[in-house]
Amino acid sequence: MMMCTHHHQHQQHGSRRRPSSSSYASLVPLALLVGLVPCALASTCPRAQEENVAMIYPDILEETGKVVDLVWSGEEANIVFALTESTTNQLGGRLWRSKSRGEHRTWAEVTRFLLGSTPQTPEALTSPDYGVREIIASPVSKKNMFFRGLGKYHWVSLDGGETFEQIPAPGLTAKDNFNIKMHPTEKDWFLMLVRRPYCRNAACGQDLFFTNDFGKSFSNLTEVSYQHSKGIVSFVDFDWGYNVLDAKSAEEEAKEDAKGTGGRYSLEPKTILATAYESRDAAKHGNVAFFQGWDTNVHFVRTDSLFETKYMHVVSCGNQFEVMNGVIFLAVAADCPVSIDAKGSGKFEEKTDTKDKPVGGRSSIMLYTSTDQGKTFEQACLPINVEDRGYSMRDAGKGAVMVTVDHDEEDAIERQAPIGNVYLSGGGGHSDSPGKFALFSLALPRVHYRGLVDLSSVEGVDGVFIANQLDDAAYDDPALRDRKLPFEDFLRSRISFNRGARWDPLRAPEHDVNGQPVVCHMEGGCPLHVHSYTSWNLALGAAALPAEYASKSAPGLIMGLGNIGRYLSRQRQDINTYLSRDAGHTWEEVRKGAHIFEYGDHGGVIVMARHAEQGPTDEIIFSLDGGRCWEPPIKLNETINIDNIRTEERGATTSFIVHGSQCKPDPFNNQKMNCGGEISEGRKTKGVIYQFDVMKLFPKPLCRRPTDFEFWSPATAHCILGKNVTFERAKPEAGCYHGESYERKVETKVCSCEWSDLMCDYGYAPKRGFSTAGFMGICEKIPGLEAVDVSPTERSKYGHAGDGIRGTGGCPIVDRGTYVLSSSGTRRITGDHCEDLSKYINDTDGAGTSLMGPPQTDNRRRGSAVGRAMITLLVIGLIGAALFVSWTRILTAQQRASFLDSAEDMMRNPLEGAKRLFGVSPSPFTQARFRSLPGDEEADLGTFQPLASDGLGLDDLDAPQPSPVVT
Repeated sequence: MMMCTHHHQHQQHGSRRRPSSSSYASLVPLALLVGLVPCALASTCPRAQEENVAMIYPDILEETGKVVDLVWSGEEANIVFALTESTTNQLGGRLWRSKSRGEHRTWAEVTRFLLGSTPQTPEALTSPDYGVREIIASPVSKKNMFFRGLGKYHWVSLDGGETFEQIPAPGLTAKDNFNIKMHPTEKDWFLMLVRRPYCRNAACGQDLFFTNDFGKSFSNLTEVSYQHSKGIVSFVDFDWGYNVLDAKSAEEEAKEDAKGTGGRYSLEPKTILATAYESRDAAKHGNVAFFQGWDTNVHFVRTDSLFETKYMHVVSCGNQFEVMNGVIFLAVAADCPVSIDAKGSGKFEEKTDTKDKPVGGRSSIMLYTSTDQGKTFEQACLPINVEDRGYSMRDAGKGAVMVTVDHDEEDAIERQAPIGNVYLSGGGGHSDSPGKFALFSLALPRVHYRGLVDLSSVEGVDGVFIANQLDDAAYDDPALRDRKLPFEDFLRSRISFNRGARWDPLRAPEHDVNGQPVVCHMEGGCPLHVHSYTSWNLALGAAALPAEYASKSAPGLIMGLGNIGRYLSRQRQDINTYLSRDAGHTWEEVRKGAHIFEYGDHGGVIVMARHAEQGPTDEIIFSLDGGRCWEPPIKLNETINIDNIRTEERGATTSFIVHGSQCKPDPFNNQKMNCGGEISEGRKTKGVIYQFDVMKLFPKPLCRRPTDFEFWSPATAHCILGKNVTFERAKPEAGCYHGESYERKVETKVCSCEWSDLMCDYGYAPKRGFSTAGFMGICEKIPGLEAVDVSPTERSKYGHAGDGIRGTGGCPIVDRGTYVLSSSGTRRITGDHCEDLSKYINDTDGAGTSLMGPPQTDNRRRGSAVGRAMITLLVIGLIGAALFVSWTRILTAQQRASFLDSAEDMMRNPLEGAKRLFGVSPSPFTQARFRSLPGDEEADLGTFQPLASDGLGLDDLDAPQPSPVVT
């Protein structure tokens, strides 16, 4: 079979896809028959190569199950560890190591070295928990590695796995009751949070252990803190203070601290942030409150001395926190008896009036943020009058954060829906904006949320996101309300090119991979939908499918599994494989059925194979020019189930590892092959793992000449977030590889501001009637969060002056005038860099700073009153004439009705109204109406869950399926 698909020349964990939880490998020799025959289509296909046959033999990993994980190590990522399971149901996993990127004859089992470093006792040698569960490498030295066991045996290596040393499990913990965090600048330091052996939760007892010799010895920081402060009796959450900083800043801070000069961030290498119980009585009460959700007995603390001196109690009732983009996000129990004082000092004070007590019980929380490494906190403001039960955060790039909030909706069906609203941090494009991480605007409602959130960034291209959203029409569908259909049958994919300010459907291709036209019976066309993170773990009887995938090393490339139609389908026969080469603007179907994929050579090479959930395969498919053309498939000598394709994290090499499972005759039916599951009582099918280098299979030179490269932009209108960014890449006709040491050239130019650079500010939402007609800056106040004028007395009280300062009830940073809302109800999108914003927002800088001063009286503002009146009358007359002609001669009855619905906004902004009448309008704005509002509706990850959730998704704590509506 030969396939060469022509692609138009339009054009994530960068991070690698997580391994399939079902993938585990015992290897038998495997031959690949490589037939290099010419691509027969389009001129962009590579020049025909002579036919050739090559044999590639894998290494045999005896008596092992399928591969659990692959980890690259070493300074040049030459060392690869393969973690596998046993072919029996024994919990222990075996460990294999290659010094040469997994090449043939370089794999060696190192499990025996682990066993050799373990005390030779009968208990150790016969333990059913014996084995490795996880591999953790130090971010400072890739040779320092921690091998997490399944029981109380763990191992460390300081030389990339050449030798191992068994270390004791501090606190005598067993199983998986501990968590580890490596220090970002000290290669031998890490913290380990350990649950005490007799405890089921943090209130009962969790100790924080510290090591400065990579696990050879530990000190119990719970005991240390109690000795010096008579304080902490149990830890709940923890992190290194240096993790607040990016890698470069942390390294610079460490150098300044070593000199004794002190850094700019007032952090020490010994700084630890934590939440904890500070007394035995608190822990005793917390042991009861723990199972009710959020606990007022847990508090946020900080130490700069590993608790060897008195620590700082910073925030009462702070339960859990995440560090992201230089900011600490802290979840505080909403019924906490303390609050930030009215002047916004960031310090908490005791409440003296019970009417100020936040709404909600232990299932409700409030979010606070700190931009000064945990010294002070500011209340985060979300534009909705609904209690919050949990948060999940994602780094949105360039100083922005997206927060997915699990709201406690009043409607029974909405409350059970596995959804959350996504909010974007405010503050516009200024790094020092007062509301940068304290104010949030609604970006997208009803995003699918089951432990993981179906929200992903297109790595490599700033500002592009893809999400799966529950259609608001689902709530009215009788089949869903009667529990005959799950919520997942009503999901639709959306894409944003401006960091969540606007969302559109994914544009479906007009033809399939065979050149046949796509048939669509939906009015307005059929969009494309792609599977995301929750599809890995979707426990609804459907296949576990890979999420859509992009990588920093391959800007603009996105691959995903999905379908064309009204909603995302989980049915195998509906799912195909799609590719975008322009960051999601356009898509093409590249293969029928579900496939797994990976990028190499900085995006120049794509490797693809049929995914195990779609069935077994005997071929692997390649593209050597970033997906423009697909080479003939490589034939395997046997049919296998392929679980994943992996390469090292940089995505720079052309070396790949494929792993899956063998197909064996079914013991109960000789005519049927078993390609997964159990082949006999208690024994699983054997796994397969092998490595190949595309550059060796398809030899080509490295790109060296200037004529080998081209520049392209992912923006159809040339600008994304106020910048025109162009990327360098190899021309498809150049016939060369980028090479492992290639450094991509990127050029950036600032653009003039357009409506696409704006979004509705805190407390505002796109006005209804324009939600499907394109965002033109028409934002209206959200009910219950109306803006109110701040009196001169109040402005003086908070140290502000001037006109135009506006506040929104319930948000401290706005009420005291620290952040000023524009009268337009809009702001610059966070991280946007466009110029000449004043043509859209003229009373603030678009980032919360007022530009309004005393009324201007200079001659430039003066003129004849009669002249100004004549000009006004002339403009009104022209607009009136245009309206009359349009109303009587042009507009249909439906358009006239729509016009009347929008008359209020056109009177407020006549010039924009006239522009719409004359046909100057943007492309459709697909952000749905706000059903989540009262009386209405619409790498890095962080998650806040109630303490009793035990790892479940927030909505999984409720019924995962709709319950009957009680009337």
